[in-house]
Amino acid sequence: MPVMIFLGINDIGNWSELLRSPLPVFLPVGGSLCIWYFIRQRKKANQGALSIAVYEKGILVRQAGEESYFMFEEIKGINYWNRAESDIVTIYINDEKKIVLDKHTVRDLPELSGQLRDAHNQILNTMAETKEDVKKLNIYFDFNVKMEGGIVKSKKKEVPFEEITAIKYLGDGTGGSEWHLFGANDKTLFRLNEVRVMNLDLLGHIIYNLGSGKVREQIDLSFLSSEHTKSFEREHALSKEDERDLAFCSVLMIMNHDSPKVLKIEDDRVYKKRLKKMLRDGWGINDQSEAVEALEALTTATTHTPFTKAFLHSGASERAASIEQENFEDMLRLLGKLGYTEDELENIQTFAAWDYGRVGFIARNALHMGYIEEETAWTYIRIAASEARDYYGSWREFLAAYILGRAIAYDVSWDFEDIYKYLLFDENSPFVIHDF
Repeated sequence: MPVMIFLGINDIGNWSELLRSPLPVFLPVGGSLCIWYFIRQRKKANQGALSIAVYEKGILVRQAGEESYFMFEEIKGINYWNRAESDIVTIYINDEKKIVLDKHTVRDLPELSGQLRDAHNQILNTMAETKEDVKKLNIYFDFNVKMEGGIVKSKKKEVPFEEITAIKYLGDGTGGSEWHLFGANDKTLFRLNEVRVMNLDLLGHIIYNLGSGKVREQIDLSFLSSEHTKSFEREHALSKEDERDLAFCSVLMIMNHDSPKVLKIEDDRVYKKRLKKMLRDGWGINDQSEAVEALEALTTATTHTPFTKAFLHSGASERAASIEQENFEDMLRLLGKLGYTEDELENIQTFAAWDYGRVGFIARNALHMGYIEEETAWTYIRIAASEARDYYGSWREFLAAYILGRAIAYDVSWDFEDIYKYLLFDENSPFVIHDF
C-alpha cells in the first residue's frame, strides 16, 4: 500500500498553485499524482459566511467554518431560478439536504449556475451510456419530478424512461413556458416548469440515445400577434428595406421569442446574461474582434456547403459523412408537408441559407451586448441578404435551403414546422409582406 502525503492549505488556480489547494491532494511517494482536482473557477461570498469552489468533479462548500465536498455524481440536481426579488441557485444533495445560494451571498450567480450545471451534466452523461447505467441514477429533473432506478416519478405517477418518447419545449414568451415529457400518441406524461428545470441536457441524452424518442421543441407563436410585440415593433420600426434584409434571420429570431421585424432586443438583465453565455460558449465571441470574425466567416462563400442533385438521390452510406439517414428522411417528410416538390429541391445550389440565416441573429445579439456598433451589424446583415438573393430566387427556395442546412448541422425538429408555415403563409410574416 503506497504511503500518501497530505497537502492542502488555501487556494488553487493553475499548476503553479496546485500545492496550495483547498482540497486534500494525495501524492503517492515515488509515484505519479493519484488524485487531484483542477479548479475551473472559484466564487467567494460577498460576506465571509459562505464560499464555494467549483472543481472538475465536484464542489467545495465552506459555511460557518465548516467544509463539505460533494462529487457531482452525488448531487441530485442543480437549479438556477430567476425571481424578481433575487436570483437563486439551489444545489440538491438529496431529498433532505440542499444548498441555497443567492445574489447576496455569491457574485456572478448566473455564471456560477451555468458552470455548475454544465459540469454536473457532463459527469452524469458519462454515467448514462447504457440503459443499465440509467437504472443506477437517482436525480431530479424538477422540484417535483425525479428519476430513480430508471423510473421517472412524480407525486402522482411513475413511468419507465423507455416509455417517454419526446421532450418538447412549449414556449410562449411570457415566462409561463414549460417542458413536457410525452409518451405514446403524444400524451403528456410530465410537465416541468421552465424556470426550475434541472438536468435537462441529461434527460435529452437519455431519451434520444437510450430511449425511444427525440428531443423536440415546440413554440407557441401567439407572442408574434400580441399587443406587446406589436407595440415594440411600432416603437422600433425599421424601413421597408431594412426589415426585408433582416427577414433572412427570421427563424432563429422567432425561436428565441423575438420579433423578426426589429433589430432591437428588449432590455432584460437575465436574457442579456444568457446571450453573453451563448455567444461565448457557442461562438467564442467575447468582444468586437471575435464578433466580426464570426460574421465574416458566415458571409464568406468559401465556407458554404454546395448542394447537388446527387445528395437527394444518394444512399445512406454516401450521405453518412454529412447527415444521418433518419435526419435526412425527417427532413424530406417535413419539406413534403410544406409542399415542396423534388424539382424545387433539385434547383437549390447551396446550403448557404443556413449561414445567412444566422448572420442577423449573431449581429443583433453582438450589438445588444455592446460588442459591435449598429452600423457594423447592418453591414453584415445587408451582405448576407445580398448574397442570399444571388443564390436563391424566392423566400420559398431560401427556406428550403435553410432547412436542408440545418438538418446537416442538427437533427430535424418536426415542431419547427409551425415556424416555417408562419413564414411561408401568414399574412403578417416578413416573407409574405416583402418581395424577395
